[in-house]
This record gives sequence, structure tokens and C-alpha cells, in this order.
Amino acid sequence: MPWSEAVVEQFSLVDRSTSKESDWRGPFITLLFELFPISEHFQIVPELKRIKGSKDVFLLCTIRKRCVPIFFVEINGSYCSLVDVSVRALADDQMRDCFRELMSDSISMPKLIGISAFGTQCCIYTLNTKTRFIEPA
Repeated sequence: MPWSEAVVEQFSLVDRSTSKESDWRGPFITLLFELFPISEHFQIVPELKRIKGSKDVFLLCTIRKRCVPIFFVEINGSYCSLVDVSVRALADDQMRDCFRELMSDSISMPKLIGISAFGTQCCIYTLNTKTRFIEPA
């Protein structure tokens, strides 16, 4: 499904060299509302989460359908920060923490998908809800 002009415009307005995670919040929330419309019983639940050992925060948006989590996206800083291995490792830890938190909810699907986004670059994670195995391992 191609993105609408409005979504493409939102992403194009962000300075690709920005180091501020907050610059990406608007475009991602716009995209999520387009992909998961309320007319189809989706809820987009944004939550600011504190980064471990820091005063900084990241945005976690959980998508629920009739109160059941079906997808989430973690919006981090710019992809410029991907060169730092410790930043990638921290984002990986955050994703696994998010899965652990959501596992306590009633998930009826065989898989739960989460995305860790750094600007327009992302890593896709999958939780097998039966085995509780998270990929990438």
C-alpha cells in the first residue's frame, strides 16, 4: 500500500541529520493513523518511555484492536545515531522490554510485530506468542 501524499510530505519535512527524536513523532503518528484507522476499531496508544540510565525519552506507540495489542513502534532518534553500537544495543534492549511488558496482555495472535525506527531506518522484530521467542535473536 503506497503512502499518501500527506504522509510522504510529513516525512520529507524532517531534516535527515536531526538528532532529535521528537522531530520524527509527528510523521510517524500521521502514518499510524493512516494505516490503523479508528473506523476499523484500532487504537493508537502513544507513551513516552524513559531510556534506561538517562533523562531522555523515546516514543512508544502501541496499536490495539478492541484493546488487544497487535503491533508497536518505538521511535528513536535519527538514523545518524545508528553508527554508535551502544545506541543500537540500547534500542534492542528497549524493544525486548516492550515485548516483555506486552506479553502480560492477552494476545490472541500467533505473532506480535514491533518496529524500532531511527528516522526512516528500522528494524523489525517478531514475537512468537506461543514460544515467547523474539526475532532477531
